[in-house]
Amino acid sequence: MKQGSRQLYTQFLTQNPASIFHQPWWLDATCGERNWDVVFARKKENIVAALPFLRKKGRFRQVILGQPPFTPFLGPLYSPGTARYARRLQQEHAILEELIHALPHHHLFHQTFSPAITNWQPFRWNGFRQSTNYTYRLYNIKNHAALWQETEDNIRTDVRKAQNRFCLRIEQSDDIEAFLAVYAGTWKRQGKDIPHVSLIRRIDAACAPRGCRRILFAVDEAGQHHAATYTIWDQDTAYYLLGGSNPELRQSGGHTFVLWETILRASEHVDIFDFEGSSIRPIEKNFRAFGGRQTPLLWLERTTPLFRKIMLLRELLTGP
Repeated sequence: MKQGSRQLYTQFLTQNPASIFHQPWWLDATCGERNWDVVFARKKENIVAALPFLRKKGRFRQVILGQPPFTPFLGPLYSPGTARYARRLQQEHAILEELIHALPHHHLFHQTFSPAITNWQPFRWNGFRQSTNYTYRLYNIKNHAALWQETEDNIRTDVRKAQNRFCLRIEQSDDIEAFLAVYAGTWKRQGKDIPHVSLIRRIDAACAPRGCRRILFAVDEAGQHHAATYTIWDQDTAYYLLGGSNPELRQSGGHTFVLWETILRASEHVDIFDFEGSSIRPIEKNFRAFGGRQTPLLWLERTTPLFRKIMLLRELLTGP
């Protein structure tokens, strides 16, 4: 991105708190410094809103604006203001319209917006389509007793089994390679290699010096890693970014145990824990069993007619 835009965006963020996924250093790590950009809405000379995005070329050299891997949401950033509701909504519409019209030429735009964004009317008026994704969130996680009461029986059973029957303990580490070794087990079970290994290392290299990530392992008396979690956090929310387990040791309940401890330790920093959701039914069931509250996320897309035809043709030839 242009240095001037980066400086304006960085300055804007000093007055407008944003998620970790909106931070320039996160976008540098996940997109590459030259592969993301941002557009602004202004009131007179002041920037009042911003919308960052990944910019890349598709297989047919079409321009795609989106979000990078391991980034569950992006979307517009702006202050809701303090005017009466009708006036505030009018201002919001104007801000979003300006951001939309500031986007560079593209064939495809697609992003999931943060939970704070619930108004997509201006996007509808400008040719975008919307569907709803879900994440699961725990609130007031500093109240450990209340958290435990909200869990389903299978969660409690797994935690107790891991502690009492398998004598697992929790270890914190800075060893990203040890984490990747455990994370590989989840993909091995599916007959696949880990995707985005170099990207995970870049994310860790960016998060570690900023003190906003934690790697936890569930370890037995022989020193074997049964499961592991990789969690990051910003000013108010911790995010379950990655997790994995040894496919040969899955019966120990280690993954449930380490995830439970991950939530408890996240409460040292924040009061909200975000599982990041999943459309895969068994994973959704597990997040729900921890007591997570279903939280909607808007997913928006806009394509040119030509690009839509290309996508349809590809589906016909290769399947969806």
